[in-house]
Amino acid sequence: MIMASMGQSTMILIWAAALVAVLTPVSTVGGTVQLRELAATTTAPSLPTACDVLVAGGSTAALSAALTAAVGGASSNLTVCLTEPTDTLGGQLAFNPAIDFGDLAKPTAQGVELRSLVAALTTGSHGACWVSSACYPPSRLAAWVKRRLDALPNLKVLLRTVVRSAVRDPSTGRVTGLVLVARSAVATAGPEWAARLSDDLPDWYSPAPSTRFSKTVGTVNATVVVEATELGDVLATAGLPFVQGVEIPLESSLTSDDGLTQSMSFAFFAEVLAAATTPDPAPPGSAGMGSGAPPFWGAPPGQSCCCSGANEVSPPPKNTCHGKPRYNTSCVWAGQCSWGGVWRYRRSSVGTGGTTPLPGVEVGDVSMQNWGHGNDMPAACILVPTTQIKKDVAAGAWAGGVNLTALRLVEDRAFGWFHALQAAQPAVGARLVLNRSYSGSESGLVKFPYVRDTRRAVGLGGYRMNHTMMMAHHPATTGPAWNDSVALGGYNFDVKPGAGFGASNGGSRPLPDYMWNATSSTGLAGTAAPFYFPLRALTVDGAPNVLTAGKTLAMSFAANTAARVHTGEWNSGVGAGAAAVVMATQGLSSAELLQQVATVQDLLRSPSIAQPLAWH
Repeated sequence: MIMASMGQSTMILIWAAALVAVLTPVSTVGGTVQLRELAATTTAPSLPTACDVLVAGGSTAALSAALTAAVGGASSNLTVCLTEPTDTLGGQLAFNPAIDFGDLAKPTAQGVELRSLVAALTTGSHGACWVSSACYPPSRLAAWVKRRLDALPNLKVLLRTVVRSAVRDPSTGRVTGLVLVARSAVATAGPEWAARLSDDLPDWYSPAPSTRFSKTVGTVNATVVVEATELGDVLATAGLPFVQGVEIPLESSLTSDDGLTQSMSFAFFAEVLAAATTPDPAPPGSAGMGSGAPPFWGAPPGQSCCCSGANEVSPPPKNTCHGKPRYNTSCVWAGQCSWGGVWRYRRSSVGTGGTTPLPGVEVGDVSMQNWGHGNDMPAACILVPTTQIKKDVAAGAWAGGVNLTALRLVEDRAFGWFHALQAAQPAVGARLVLNRSYSGSESGLVKFPYVRDTRRAVGLGGYRMNHTMMMAHHPATTGPAWNDSVALGGYNFDVKPGAGFGASNGGSRPLPDYMWNATSSTGLAGTAAPFYFPLRALTVDGAPNVLTAGKTLAMSFAANTAARVHTGEWNSGVGAGAAAVVMATQGLSSAELLQQVATVQDLLRSPSIAQPLAWH
């Protein structure tokens, strides 16, 4: 099947706008880095009528799934469409630009695209951060993505486009199409990214034109649909089975506390200028108890490499902790309680303008702030309850299933944390501004929050991955190798405090004992090992042409804490993209695909994809 023509000039213009938002030079106004205002249009964007593989996107996995499907389906003239709610592709690779590899740091665990991406992001000077394997300016990702899209004419990108509803065949359960809302900014409405997401999100999903956006609403039909959104749009609107929150009372339960989730945050980029400047116009926000537990710099003295008192020698240059420089990355949690340690936690680029009064902090540094005890929101869940989801979908009022009050608290927390950084170190704080070129927004926050957990599918026959499948059982050194493995994963069980994670983290509801025992203070039942994603985890029960990727996989809350890391999410997307090609070209259902898994694995091993399927 050949997708109906979209209009090549429209696609070029839409994509070019996304790149300009990242790559256009900026001007400095009043000491604050400002994004150059882009020309806007009042013309509503076009939508195709059909494509072979439709990737409902917004995530890191969506990008890898679409690229893989386009590469794997090129010889069959397969058309691939990728939606993106913002104007920037890559999900958390773009909005939380730091790669945490875990066991996937080995090139032998990376496919062709991932190796190419990692090289593009890490070659040469970059952020010298200490918690992630690599931190980088977002422009590097944008440039790499552009090169890949230029080489794949069968991949059509639909920017500023969200899933409003789904069309489902009641007799077969197939999702035959998605109703999409595509928008473009109205030129007279001011800069597109000046408003907060909590203000704009309902408008994104509304089919009605507004003072801010012109709209195009259309149904895009597809042979295969890949659910790789950040909010579970396809799962929710198609009435497919999913679980939200922590399963109770057992990990295998399909019942859950749907308000007990991982914390979410809005990242931002702060820059150190050479001298004090006009105060940044960022709103005051709230970094205190009004938006969760108060922020802090790190663990108490003696519990990490952060320390003060007897073990610390000051002032600089003898500023040491247990005999090591407090800002030295040889520490496990290097300088965790120090301002400089938090600054370098996920620093995106190292400045070249000279030193500051703080060791290891340079003039011109740009730091992406996603500090777990700073702008993370521990006291509010932005996902509305499942009962509300059903009401919204039934009323034709789906808008992402987001609690806008909670979302605004997350935004306030971020602005509050920025001002807390300024106040905590006046010598540097007076020079601190939000870098709006890196964020691509006039508000100063990134365009989409860091969503660690979302609505997760239930696979064929009720299948879901659980966290014990990601653990090594003696004498094995990896999790079980499944006969239908389509991707590798490897990261620790990383649970971030969210609403309900205990009073000390701003919540009131404890985790179930299989995840956390408050009496013994023990976490998940063991340490994650290098593991495998089975094809079964990419299926959806009752929807024979739908696959999942990223955080919407058929897995438990606990399993997602290890699967959600950037590189694992990327690999699951590669698996979904290859599976979609086989389904679309051979006319298979997901159940039939499981019987043809060798064909999917052969495609994954092909030189153009080269997805590793075994740990060595």
